[in-house]
Amino acid sequence: MSTAVRGRTRTILVICAVAVVALVLLLVIAPWRGGADDRAGGGASTTSPTDATSDPSPSTYSGTPAPATTAPPQDPPDIDDAVQAEVEDTTTELVAEIFELTVPIDPEEEVDLAAQLQGVVSDTYLSELEAERLEFEAEGWTRTGSYELGTIDILDYQEDGDGVTATVRVCVDSSGVTVTNADGNEVAGPSGTSAWNIFVLTQPADSEDWLIVGRTFPDDPAC
Repeated sequence: MSTAVRGRTRTILVICAVAVVALVLLLVIAPWRGGADDRAGGGASTTSPTDATSDPSPSTYSGTPAPATTAPPQDPPDIDDAVQAEVEDTTTELVAEIFELTVPIDPEEEVDLAAQLQGVVSDTYLSELEAERLEFEAEGWTRTGSYELGTIDILDYQEDGDGVTATVRVCVDSSGVTVTNADGNEVAGPSGTSAWNIFVLTQPADSEDWLIVGRTFPDDPAC
């Protein structure tokens, strides 16, 4: 073989070798560059956990949550057995007395609740009971029967220099109470016959007597 032919063959082999090396480098480097570009771009195609369209969890949401419709459960107050017994007995006594005087309503009968409930309820709660009676009288409704008291739970108990305040819930059964209109027809009441009533009681520091200062109902009154 001539020297010229051998020279051309060697040149072709070198060119082919260079081409193969360049192809290998291209195949190795291309994926790495693609991954680097993705990382540099911040992964724009990935949805952020705090995106406005996402459902934020408590651990990532920094805004103000919507108020709960129902108060969360709370542990009973840390009071000794003697205090608990006193509050429960006082609640039973006062609530039973209030119901005995206020549940029966006859539009034809005049009742002086202020005189009957003096020293038993606060002026605010007395006004509520008087307003209820006036409403029945205006409608010509009559209410007979009596409530039955069930479970009593002490929800809160606070004592300070002004005295003691206790918040208590009582399961009240109204199945024995009937309301009739002026024609003597029964007026339909709530669908349930038992409901939680929440009472707030107070005992001033300078008194041994308890008063019921108000009554409310929970969001879910069934008991």
